[in-house]
Amino acid sequence: MLIVVLIAMSCKNKESDDRFYTNLDLKIVLINSDSSLTGDKFHNPQLCNTVLFETLTEPKLYWEFNTCERHGLYKIAIDTKWLYNHRTGDIIHFDYLRKSHFFTIDKDRRP
Repeated sequence: MLIVVLIAMSCKNKESDDRFYTNLDLKIVLINSDSSLTGDKFHNPQLCNTVLFETLTEPKLYWEFNTCERHGLYKIAIDTKWLYNHRTGDIIHFDYLRKSHFFTIDKDRRP
């Protein structure tokens, strides 16, 4: 019985690994800040920071995080120090990123 459980767990881990890119270096191609109102009933002002990343190899894939959008049950927070110490063109390393969050941009529309 224990062997069956271990085999099932290892198969499940293999499937979950296929959902992520691992040990990935991405280039910052755009950093943007904007202000808006929260989407809740209070409509409080908020500062939204957006960072667009690009893969280093072809085909070019893009990944964006935005501090004003919810990602499931949580919001991404970007440390102010991190923002001021990174610029367009910097290469950032990520251990794990979900593949489903990547997208393409037409060549004539790329930043």
